[in-house]
Amino acid sequence: MTIHDKDQERTREIEPTSFVGSGTTKAAAGYIERGWAVVPVPAGEKNPNRQGWQKLRVGAEEVPRYFKDGRNIGLHCGEPSGWLVDVDLDCEEALKLAGRFLRPTLTSGRQSTPDSHWWYYAQETEYKEFKDIDGSVIMELRSTGHHTLVSPSKHPSGESYSWSESGLDIERVGAASLLFDCRQLASAALIARHLPGGGRHDICMALSGFMLRRGLSEETTANIQHAAWDAGGFAGDHRARDAAHKDIEGIVPDTAAKLRDDKRATGGGRLEELIPGLRGKLAGFWDWSGRLDDGEATPATAPREYPFPVMDDAAYRGTFGEIVETIAPHTEADPVAILLSAITFFGNSYGRRGYVEISGTRHHGNLFVGIVGDTARARKGTSLSPVKNIFGTAAPEWARNRIVSGLSSGEGLINVVRDAVEGENKDGDTVVLDKGVPDKRLLVAEGELSQGLKVLRREGNTLSPTLRNAWDGGDLATLTKNTPLRATEPHISVLGHITSTELLKHLVESEAANGFGNRFLWACVRRSKKLPFGGELSSVDMSPIIRGLRSALDHAGGRMSFAPEARGIWVDMYDSLTEDRPGMFGMITARAEAQTLRLAILYALAAGSNEIRSSHLASAHAVWGYCEDSALHLFGDQLGDVDADKLLDALRGSPGGMTRTGIRDLFGRNKKPEDLQRILNLLERAGKARSQSAVGEAGGRPTETWFANE
Repeated sequence: MTIHDKDQERTREIEPTSFVGSGTTKAAAGYIERGWAVVPVPAGEKNPNRQGWQKLRVGAEEVPRYFKDGRNIGLHCGEPSGWLVDVDLDCEEALKLAGRFLRPTLTSGRQSTPDSHWWYYAQETEYKEFKDIDGSVIMELRSTGHHTLVSPSKHPSGESYSWSESGLDIERVGAASLLFDCRQLASAALIARHLPGGGRHDICMALSGFMLRRGLSEETTANIQHAAWDAGGFAGDHRARDAAHKDIEGIVPDTAAKLRDDKRATGGGRLEELIPGLRGKLAGFWDWSGRLDDGEATPATAPREYPFPVMDDAAYRGTFGEIVETIAPHTEADPVAILLSAITFFGNSYGRRGYVEISGTRHHGNLFVGIVGDTARARKGTSLSPVKNIFGTAAPEWARNRIVSGLSSGEGLINVVRDAVEGENKDGDTVVLDKGVPDKRLLVAEGELSQGLKVLRREGNTLSPTLRNAWDGGDLATLTKNTPLRATEPHISVLGHITSTELLKHLVESEAANGFGNRFLWACVRRSKKLPFGGELSSVDMSPIIRGLRSALDHAGGRMSFAPEARGIWVDMYDSLTEDRPGMFGMITARAEAQTLRLAILYALAAGSNEIRSSHLASAHAVWGYCEDSALHLFGDQLGDVDADKLLDALRGSPGGMTRTGIRDLFGRNKKPEDLQRILNLLERAGKARSQSAVGEAGGRPTETWFANE
C-alpha cells in the first residue's frame, strides 16, 4: 500500500500540528484525511486492549463511534498508514544522540520527552527492537503491527502528546537506509550506557576490532564510538573528552590496517571480558551471526555448529504430502512449514476421537508446533493462510469458530473451552447459568509466538502450567474463588511462528526445564524460493484434497492399535527415542517418544485407518527426526543453565583460561561461592571445562585456572 502522488499533494496541506488542541474526534478525522490509519485506545492508556486491533481500519464516518469519552488516538505504523514508521527513542542516550544519526523530520512526544518519536515514510520497513543487556528497551523501529500514541492523547502519567513545531515535513527514506541509521544510533546509545570510568583505550581497541571485522567501515566504526563517548559523559572534563576522541581517531585506522595485513588485533573476545554481554547485543542489532570471539579463542574451544536440518521424503506421504505438493509451488514458504501446519490443523479439527492408550494414558493428536525462521524473511507466516483456506472448506464450522490467537493467560485459554455452569435460581430450581463451550477443540494460531513466550515470564501468570496440562489432554481448571472455570477433556493445539533470535531470547531456562519447551515440536524453516509476482494457487483444483480430508475427518476413530508389522519397528524406535540427551538439547527433546507417537496417530487417521502401520511410523519418525535436528541446530551445546552457558562462552573466549577471581568478576561479584561452585561443577560434569592448579614462584596458595574443553 502506498500514498499516490495526488494523495501526497493533498496531505501536505494537512499538517499534523494543526490537530494540537483539537478534540479527539476532530483529530482522528484529520489523521484519516491525511491517509493514516487510526486505532482507538482507552483514555489514559497506551495499548488498545482490543483483540485484533491490528486489523481494525476506522473510516471517517466511524470516528464518532470509536473516538468518544476522551479516548486516546493511536496511529497504525507501517503499511496501513502508507508506510509511515516511527523511530521510538526510549532512553536518555538515544534521545541525546538522535540528531547525529537520524535525518531531520517531523517529531512528536510528550512534555518530558518532546522529540522521542521521529516519523518517516519508508516502504517495506520491518519492525525491529533494540534492547539493552538488562532487557530494557533502548529504541524501536515501529512498523506494521505496531502503533504509537499521538496528539491529543494523554500518557498514563497525565502528560499530553504533541507534534513538534519545527516546520519540518515527514522525510521519505529507504527502508535499508533508515535501518542503518537506527543501528548506528542504537549501538552508540548501548555503548554509552556501559562505558566505565576508566579503561576506555582498551574498550576502543576491542570495539574497533569487533565492528571492523564484521564489515562496518572505518567511518561508521569511528562515528559510533565518538557519539558513545560524548553521550557517556565526561562530567565537564574537556581534557578527558578530547583525549578519548583522539584515541578513537588513531585506534580505528590502526586496527583497520592490522586487519588488512592479517596482523593480530583484539576484538570480540576482549570486548566480552571488558563489558560482558555487549558484543552479543551489538551482534543482534546488526544481525551478525557466527562466532563472536574473533578467533581469539583457540579453534579447539570453539562451540560446535550443527547444520540446518533436512526433511526425509517419508514425511511427505499420504494426505499431508498431497497438501504440500499442491501448495508448495505457489508460495515462498518452506514445505516443512506447510507440512506441519497441515498436520496440526488436521489433528485439532479431528478432535479426541482417535487415540492410543498406553499404561492407562490416552494419547491424542493435539500438537504444539513452533515454526522457527532464522530471520523475519524466512516466510514463516506464508504457510498458514493456504492451509487454513483448505481446512476452511473441508471443516468450515471448525475453521470459523475454533481457531483463535492471543495467548495471554491460563484463565483466558480455559475460558474459550469452558464447561457449562449450573446453579439455582431464586425459586430453587436448577438452571443453566453459563452454556459454556460445547466444542472442546481449539487451535491457537500465533503469528508472533514470542509475545506468548514473553507472557510466561510475568510473575503469577498461569499460561505455562495451563498449556502443559492442555498438551497432556487433562481437564483444566482455575482456582479462583468467585468465578472458577473448568474445562473437561479439552483438545487444544498450538501453531506458532517465531524467529530463532526471539526463541533463544524468550524461552528461558525454567520454561525449557519445566516441560513447556519439550511439549513443542520446534522446526527450522527458511524461504524456499522467490516469487516476485506470487503463485497461481487460486487456479488450482482443490476438490480432490478437500474430498480426501472430509473423508478422513468423518472417520469414526476410537481406540487405535499397532499393526502386527509395526510393533517390532516401534520397539526399536522406542529404544532410540528414549535415550538420554545432554544439556538444553536434551530438555527440549525429552518427549521424543510421545511426540513421535502423536505424529504416527495423525498419519494413520489421515489415511482413514485405526491401525498404525509401518508407513505411518516411518513418516512420523521422519518429522520427529527433522524437529530433533532443528533443536540441535538451534540450541547446540547450550547447557540449559543461563549462568553456566555465560561462563562457558567466556572460557571459550579466554585461551589463557580464567581464574576464580576473573570468574567472580564476570558475574559482577554477585554470586556466592557455593553458587559459583555449582556452575563450575556443572561445566565439569558435562565435560565442557576443566581446572588446573599451579603454585607461583613465591609459593603460597595455589592458583586455580579454568579452561574450556574441546
